[in-house]
Amino acid sequence: MNNDTEIQKEDEISLLDLFTVLLRYRILIASIILVFIILSIIGYFIYPAYKYNKSMEENIKQGIFQMEIAPKAQPYISQGLEYFILRPELLTDSLYAAGLEDFEFKGGKISMNIENKATVMYLVNLFWIQNLDLGGKKFIESGKEHELIFRIRRTGTVIEVTFKNKDPEKIRKFMESIFKLSTVNVEENLRINAKLMVTNYERLSNLPKISESVQLILEKDFDTYLFLKDFLDGKEVVVKRISEPVLAESFFSLLFFKSQYKKIGIMIVFAGIFLSFMLAFFLNAVHNIKGDEEAMKKIRDALGDSGSK
Repeated sequence: MNNDTEIQKEDEISLLDLFTVLLRYRILIASIILVFIILSIIGYFIYPAYKYNKSMEENIKQGIFQMEIAPKAQPYISQGLEYFILRPELLTDSLYAAGLEDFEFKGGKISMNIENKATVMYLVNLFWIQNLDLGGKKFIESGKEHELIFRIRRTGTVIEVTFKNKDPEKIRKFMESIFKLSTVNVEENLRINAKLMVTNYERLSNLPKISESVQLILEKDFDTYLFLKDFLDGKEVVVKRISEPVLAESFFSLLFFKSQYKKIGIMIVFAGIFLSFMLAFFLNAVHNIKGDEEAMKKIRDALGDSGSK
Protein backbone atom coordinates (compact mmCIF):
# COMPACT_ATOMS: atom_id res chain seq x y z
CA MET A 1 0.00 0.00 0.00
CA ASN A 2 2.83 2.38 0.90
CA ASN A 3 4.60 1.54 -2.37
CA ASP A 4 1.48 2.44 -4.38
CA THR A 5 1.21 5.75 -2.53
CA GLU A 6 4.87 6.55 -3.21
CA ILE A 7 4.51 5.74 -6.92
CA GLN A 8 1.41 7.94 -7.11
CA LYS A 9 3.29 10.81 -5.46
CA GLU A 10 6.22 10.39 -7.88
CA ASP A 11 3.83 10.50 -10.85
CA GLU A 12 2.22 13.66 -9.48
CA ILE A 13 5.64 15.27 -8.98
CA SER A 14 6.69 14.31 -12.54
CA LEU A 15 3.54 15.82 -14.01
CA LEU A 16 4.01 18.91 -11.85
CA ASP A 17 7.61 19.24 -13.08
CA LEU A 18 6.46 19.04 -16.70
CA PHE A 19 3.73 21.62 -16.10
CA THR A 20 6.24 23.87 -14.34
CA VAL A 21 8.59 23.76 -17.33
CA LEU A 22 5.75 24.73 -19.67
CA LEU A 23 4.80 27.62 -17.39
CA ARG A 24 8.41 28.82 -17.09
CA TYR A 25 8.75 29.04 -20.88
CA ARG A 26 5.16 29.99 -21.62
CA ILE A 27 6.11 33.20 -23.42
CA LEU A 28 8.58 31.35 -25.66
CA ILE A 29 6.03 28.59 -26.37
CA ALA A 30 3.25 31.06 -27.13
CA SER A 31 5.57 33.09 -29.39
CA ILE A 32 6.67 30.07 -31.44
CA ILE A 33 3.09 28.82 -31.80
CA LEU A 34 1.95 32.30 -32.86
CA VAL A 35 4.70 32.46 -35.49
CA PHE A 36 3.65 29.11 -36.93
CA ILE A 37 -0.02 30.17 -36.93
CA ILE A 38 0.94 33.32 -38.86
CA LEU A 39 3.02 31.21 -41.30
CA SER A 40 0.04 28.89 -41.77
CA ILE A 41 -2.27 31.84 -42.52
CA ILE A 42 0.22 33.42 -44.92
CA GLY A 43 0.64 30.06 -46.64
CA TYR A 44 -3.13 29.87 -47.16
CA PHE A 45 -3.01 32.97 -49.34
CA ILE A 46 0.24 32.09 -51.16
CA TYR A 47 0.56 28.31 -51.65
CA PRO A 48 -2.90 27.55 -53.19
CA ALA A 49 -2.49 30.50 -55.57
CA TYR A 50 0.96 29.20 -56.59
CA LYS A 51 -0.43 25.68 -57.26
CA TYR A 52 -3.37 27.12 -59.21
CA ASN A 53 -1.17 29.33 -61.40
CA LYS A 54 1.21 26.43 -62.05
CA SER A 55 -1.72 24.25 -63.09
CA MET A 56 -2.93 26.94 -65.50
CA GLU A 57 0.55 27.41 -67.01
CA GLU A 58 1.04 23.70 -67.67
CA ASN A 59 -2.28 23.53 -69.52
CA ILE A 60 -2.29 19.75 -69.36
CA LYS A 61 -5.32 18.06 -70.89
CA GLN A 62 -7.01 14.99 -69.51
CA GLY A 63 -8.48 12.23 -71.62
CA ILE A 64 -11.09 9.82 -70.28
CA PHE A 65 -12.04 6.62 -72.10
CA GLN A 66 -14.42 3.85 -71.04
CA MET A 67 -14.59 0.23 -72.17
CA GLU A 68 -15.78 -3.15 -70.94
CA ILE A 69 -15.72 -6.85 -71.72
CA ALA A 70 -18.97 -8.03 -73.31
CA PRO A 71 -21.16 -9.52 -70.53
CA LYS A 72 -21.61 -12.83 -72.39
CA ALA A 73 -17.84 -13.30 -72.60
CA GLN A 74 -16.99 -12.38 -68.98
CA PRO A 75 -17.67 -15.84 -67.43
CA TYR A 76 -15.17 -17.39 -69.85
CA ILE A 77 -12.31 -14.95 -69.18
CA SER A 78 -10.03 -15.70 -66.25
CA GLN A 79 -9.24 -12.08 -65.26
CA GLY A 80 -10.85 -8.65 -65.22
CA LEU A 81 -10.11 -6.13 -67.98
CA GLU A 82 -7.78 -4.10 -65.75
CA TYR A 83 -5.50 -7.15 -65.48
CA PHE A 84 -4.92 -7.08 -69.23
CA ILE A 85 -4.37 -3.30 -69.34
CA LEU A 86 -1.99 -3.00 -66.39
CA ARG A 87 0.97 -4.64 -68.08
CA PRO A 88 4.26 -2.73 -68.41
CA GLU A 89 4.80 -3.83 -72.00
CA LEU A 90 1.27 -2.89 -73.11
CA LEU A 91 1.43 0.56 -71.52
CA THR A 92 4.95 1.18 -72.85
CA ASP A 93 3.95 0.13 -76.37
CA SER A 94 0.96 2.47 -76.13
CA LEU A 95 3.28 5.36 -75.19
CA TYR A 96 5.43 4.62 -78.24
CA ALA A 97 2.32 4.37 -80.43
CA ALA A 98 1.22 7.79 -79.15
CA GLY A 99 4.55 9.26 -80.30
CA LEU A 100 5.71 10.57 -76.92
CA GLU A 101 9.28 11.84 -76.97
CA ASP A 102 9.94 11.49 -73.24
CA PHE A 103 8.59 9.55 -70.29
CA GLU A 104 8.33 12.12 -67.52
CA PHE A 105 8.18 11.23 -63.85
CA LYS A 106 8.63 12.98 -60.53
CA GLY A 107 12.33 13.64 -60.35
CA GLY A 108 13.22 13.55 -64.02
CA LYS A 109 12.47 12.18 -67.47
CA ILE A 110 13.90 9.69 -69.93
CA SER A 111 13.96 9.73 -73.72
CA MET A 112 11.55 7.32 -75.39
CA ASN A 113 14.28 5.99 -77.70
CA ILE A 114 13.82 2.31 -78.50
CA GLU A 115 17.14 1.63 -76.75
CA ASN A 116 15.52 2.82 -73.50
CA LYS A 117 12.43 0.60 -73.79
CA ALA A 118 13.45 -1.76 -70.98
CA THR A 119 14.09 1.19 -68.65
CA VAL A 120 10.81 2.83 -69.63
CA MET A 121 8.95 -0.43 -68.92
CA TYR A 122 10.58 -0.56 -65.48
CA LEU A 123 9.54 3.03 -64.72
CA VAL A 124 6.00 2.48 -66.03
CA ASN A 125 5.65 -0.56 -63.79
CA LEU A 126 7.07 1.33 -60.81
CA PHE A 127 5.21 4.66 -61.10
CA TRP A 128 1.99 3.76 -62.92
CA ILE A 129 1.23 0.21 -61.86
CA GLN A 130 2.79 -0.20 -58.40
CA ASN A 131 2.51 3.51 -57.47
CA LEU A 132 6.01 3.54 -55.97
CA ASP A 133 8.83 6.06 -56.30
CA LEU A 134 12.47 5.26 -57.02
CA GLY A 135 13.04 4.71 -53.30
CA GLY A 136 10.26 2.13 -53.03
CA LYS A 137 7.90 4.43 -51.14
CA LYS A 138 4.32 5.26 -52.11
CA PHE A 139 4.44 7.64 -55.07
CA ILE A 140 1.00 9.30 -54.88
CA GLU A 141 -0.76 9.31 -51.51
CA SER A 142 -4.42 8.35 -51.14
CA GLY A 143 -6.66 11.34 -51.76
CA LYS A 144 -4.25 12.81 -54.33
CA GLU A 145 -5.21 10.57 -57.24
CA HIS A 146 -5.83 13.71 -59.31
CA GLU A 147 -2.03 14.07 -59.56
CA LEU A 148 -1.66 10.76 -61.42
CA ILE A 149 -0.71 10.96 -65.10
CA PHE A 150 -2.33 7.60 -65.79
CA ARG A 151 -4.87 5.59 -63.85
CA ILE A 152 -7.74 3.18 -64.34
CA ARG A 153 -10.90 2.83 -62.28
CA ARG A 154 -13.56 0.14 -62.25
CA THR A 155 -17.26 0.97 -61.98
CA GLY A 156 -19.20 -2.27 -62.12
CA THR A 157 -18.01 -3.96 -65.32
CA VAL A 158 -16.85 -0.70 -66.91
CA ILE A 159 -13.17 0.29 -66.87
CA GLU A 160 -12.37 4.00 -67.09
CA VAL A 161 -8.91 4.95 -68.36
CA THR A 162 -7.50 8.42 -67.60
CA PHE A 163 -4.39 9.86 -69.21
CA LYS A 164 -2.91 13.38 -69.11
CA ASN A 165 -0.78 15.13 -71.71
CA LYS A 166 -0.46 18.54 -73.34
CA ASP A 167 -1.18 17.14 -76.80
CA PRO A 168 -4.80 15.95 -77.39
CA GLU A 169 -3.74 13.86 -80.39
CA LYS A 170 -1.22 11.93 -78.30
CA ILE A 171 -3.93 11.26 -75.71
CA ARG A 172 -6.20 9.81 -78.39
CA LYS A 173 -3.45 7.65 -79.90
CA PHE A 174 -2.42 6.38 -76.46
CA MET A 175 -5.97 5.36 -75.57
CA GLU A 176 -6.60 3.85 -78.99
CA SER A 177 -3.49 1.71 -78.59
CA ILE A 178 -4.56 0.59 -75.10
CA PHE A 179 -7.94 -0.45 -76.52
CA LYS A 180 -6.44 -2.43 -79.39
CA LEU A 181 -3.67 -4.15 -77.40
CA SER A 182 -5.87 -5.03 -74.42
CA THR A 183 -8.48 -6.42 -76.84
CA VAL A 184 -5.85 -8.74 -78.33
CA ASN A 185 -4.88 -9.96 -74.84
CA VAL A 186 -8.48 -10.55 -73.80
CA GLU A 187 -9.31 -12.42 -77.01
CA GLU A 188 -6.28 -14.68 -76.61
CA ASN A 189 -7.40 -15.49 -73.08
CA LEU A 190 -10.98 -16.18 -74.19
CA ARG A 191 -10.30 -18.25 -77.29
CA ILE A 192 -9.58 -21.62 -75.62
CA ASN A 193 -12.58 -21.42 -73.27
CA ALA A 194 -14.80 -20.22 -76.12
CA LYS A 195 -13.82 -23.23 -78.25
CA LEU A 196 -14.56 -25.60 -75.37
CA MET A 197 -17.97 -24.03 -74.74
CA VAL A 198 -18.97 -24.09 -78.41
CA THR A 199 -17.74 -27.67 -78.87
CA ASN A 200 -19.58 -28.93 -75.77
CA TYR A 201 -22.75 -27.09 -76.72
CA GLU A 202 -22.79 -28.57 -80.22
CA ARG A 203 -22.00 -32.03 -78.86
CA LEU A 204 -24.96 -31.84 -76.46
CA SER A 205 -27.31 -30.42 -79.08
CA ASN A 206 -26.42 -33.27 -81.51
CA LEU A 207 -27.19 -36.05 -79.05
CA PRO A 208 -29.79 -38.45 -80.43
CA LYS A 209 -31.85 -38.18 -77.26
CA ILE A 210 -31.89 -35.01 -75.13
CA SER A 211 -33.28 -34.98 -71.61
CA GLU A 212 -35.38 -32.12 -70.27
CA SER A 213 -32.55 -30.88 -68.02
CA VAL A 214 -30.09 -30.79 -70.93
CA GLN A 215 -32.70 -29.06 -73.07
CA LEU A 216 -33.08 -26.35 -70.41
CA ILE A 217 -29.30 -25.86 -70.35
CA LEU A 218 -29.18 -25.57 -74.14
CA GLU A 219 -31.98 -23.00 -74.15
CA LYS A 220 -30.37 -21.02 -71.35
CA ASP A 221 -26.94 -20.92 -73.03
CA PHE A 222 -28.14 -20.46 -76.61
CA ASP A 223 -27.42 -16.70 -76.81
CA THR A 224 -23.98 -17.16 -75.25
CA TYR A 225 -23.25 -19.99 -77.71
CA LEU A 226 -24.15 -17.78 -80.66
CA PHE A 227 -22.01 -14.93 -79.30
CA LEU A 228 -18.94 -17.13 -78.75
CA LYS A 229 -19.34 -18.86 -82.09
CA ASP A 230 -19.53 -15.50 -83.84
CA PHE A 231 -16.45 -14.41 -81.91
CA LEU A 232 -14.51 -17.46 -83.10
CA ASP A 233 -15.68 -16.73 -86.66
CA GLY A 234 -14.50 -13.10 -86.35
CA LYS A 235 -18.01 -11.67 -86.44
CA GLU A 236 -18.24 -10.45 -82.82
CA VAL A 237 -16.06 -8.20 -80.64
CA VAL A 238 -15.26 -9.01 -77.03
CA VAL A 239 -14.02 -5.68 -75.68
CA LYS A 240 -16.47 -2.88 -76.38
CA ARG A 241 -16.15 0.89 -76.28
CA ILE A 242 -18.55 2.57 -73.91
CA SER A 243 -17.52 6.00 -75.16
CA GLU A 244 -14.94 7.72 -77.32
CA PRO A 245 -12.12 9.53 -75.48
CA VAL A 246 -13.41 12.71 -73.84
CA LEU A 247 -10.88 15.54 -73.47
CA ALA A 248 -11.00 18.18 -70.76
CA GLU A 249 -8.67 20.78 -69.30
CA SER A 250 -6.81 19.15 -66.42
CA PHE A 251 -6.66 21.97 -63.90
CA PHE A 252 -8.48 22.63 -60.67
CA SER A 253 -10.13 25.72 -59.26
CA LEU A 254 -8.42 27.93 -56.70
CA LEU A 255 -11.03 26.76 -54.20
CA PHE A 256 -9.86 23.15 -54.69
CA PHE A 257 -6.24 24.02 -53.85
CA LYS A 258 -7.38 26.04 -50.82
CA SER A 259 -9.36 23.08 -49.51
CA GLN A 260 -6.29 20.85 -50.07
CA TYR A 261 -4.13 23.31 -48.11
CA LYS A 262 -6.24 23.08 -44.94
CA LYS A 263 -4.55 19.83 -43.88
CA ILE A 264 -1.12 21.36 -44.53
CA GLY A 265 -2.02 24.43 -42.46
CA ILE A 266 -3.12 22.31 -39.51
CA MET A 267 0.09 20.28 -39.72
CA ILE A 268 2.15 23.49 -39.65
CA VAL A 269 0.44 24.65 -36.45
CA PHE A 270 0.93 21.27 -34.76
CA ALA A 271 4.58 21.31 -35.85
CA GLY A 272 4.93 24.68 -34.09
CA ILE A 273 3.37 23.30 -30.90
CA PHE A 274 5.66 20.27 -30.94
CA LEU A 275 8.76 22.37 -31.65
CA SER A 276 7.95 24.88 -28.90
CA PHE A 277 7.50 22.11 -26.30
CA MET A 278 10.72 20.38 -27.35
CA LEU A 279 12.65 23.66 -27.21
CA ALA A 280 11.24 24.46 -23.77
CA PHE A 281 12.33 21.11 -22.34
CA PHE A 282 15.73 21.44 -24.00
CA LEU A 283 16.32 24.88 -22.51
CA ASN A 284 15.14 23.61 -19.12
CA ALA A 285 17.60 20.70 -19.32
CA VAL A 286 20.44 23.12 -20.17
CA HIS A 287 19.42 25.34 -17.24
CA ASN A 288 19.46 22.36 -14.84
CA ILE A 289 22.86 21.21 -16.07
CA LYS A 290 24.35 24.68 -15.59
CA GLY A 291 23.08 24.65 -12.01
CA ASP A 292 24.64 21.26 -11.30
CA GLU A 293 28.36 21.77 -10.47
CA GLU A 294 29.12 18.06 -10.69
CA ALA A 295 27.55 17.82 -14.15
CA MET A 296 29.43 20.92 -15.31
CA LYS A 297 32.68 19.45 -14.01
CA LYS A 298 32.10 16.30 -16.06
CA ILE A 299 31.43 18.41 -19.15
CA ARG A 300 34.60 20.46 -18.60
CA ASP A 301 36.56 17.27 -18.12
CA ALA A 302 35.14 15.86 -21.33
CA LEU A 303 36.14 19.06 -23.14
CA GLY A 304 39.64 18.85 -21.68
CA ASP A 305 39.15 22.09 -19.75
CA SER A 306 39.24 20.82 -16.16
CA GLY A 307 41.20 23.84 -14.97
CA SER A 308 38.62 26.43 -16.04
CA LYS A 309 35.55 27.37 -14.01
